[in-house]
Amino acid sequence: MSLYQFNICQKACILIFFLGFRVLYSQEEIFEPNHNFTENQIVYLYGDNVKLRTAPNTQSEVIDLLKTGTQITILEKTDQSQKYNGLDSPWYKIKYKSTTGYILGGLIAIHKTSFNNSTYLIAVKVQGERFYLQTRLLENSKTYIENETEFFNTHFSIKSYDNKGLESIKNMLLIEYMPIDPFANNGGFYLFNTGTKLITAVRFGKSADAPHWSEESLTFPDDDNGIKGRIIFKREEGEIVDQDVNWVETKTLEIELRWEGNRLVPEIPKMFDTDH
Repeated sequence: MSLYQFNICQKACILIFFLGFRVLYSQEEIFEPNHNFTENQIVYLYGDNVKLRTAPNTQSEVIDLLKTGTQITILEKTDQSQKYNGLDSPWYKIKYKSTTGYILGGLIAIHKTSFNNSTYLIAVKVQGERFYLQTRLLENSKTYIENETEFFNTHFSIKSYDNKGLESIKNMLLIEYMPIDPFANNGGFYLFNTGTKLITAVRFGKSADAPHWSEESLTFPDDDNGIKGRIIFKREEGEIVDQDVNWVETKTLEIELRWEGNRLVPEIPKMFDTDH
């Protein structure tokens, strides 16, 4: 292949990646920190003992105290707002059973997902330029487990899974970064539900910045080519060393990981000058 053909191929691959990205994620709900709720939307409270008020401010009368996971219906977004967890949060008029009142938007989960008896509620916190995903896991109506993990992209998707063959955990949550363009770095992390803890188990990254690219992936025991009791971590990297002779170098790292106690062993090494 000539250098000209190689460059054309490279541009075509980028275009295919971009189109594939748009098709894949246009059908998937994507979340961002400044998430707004819509009229008649059914949502769930992230906060606990949330004050349902007679007016959209903290000086108004309290009608009721609502628990984490309580289902409410959005009636309208008001013009009033206030700072909460680093974000400008609007007040919403809502309906709870037969009662109407007002609740601050930051106390409402931006997403709820369930797997068997495990219910996950998601919220976002901002400190300076850092974003944190807050997750509350409800295993019953009285208590919840909480996790807070920094994430590195303002758009993300959320998926829940069973334990994928890892017998020592109940189920897991995948938070995957959604880049707003095909050249932005992306990746994500898994949260493992052990039954008593919700643990940030492992991060993975993907990047495409010519002449370099890298991709990390995980294969679980129940996945195709999975190994019982193991998580296969794979990192692939490539670099165009010399375009004049179409010299491309690729490197691969593959490790079999075990989930022991509350962590993966061995630790995943940082290699090839990669910083995730």
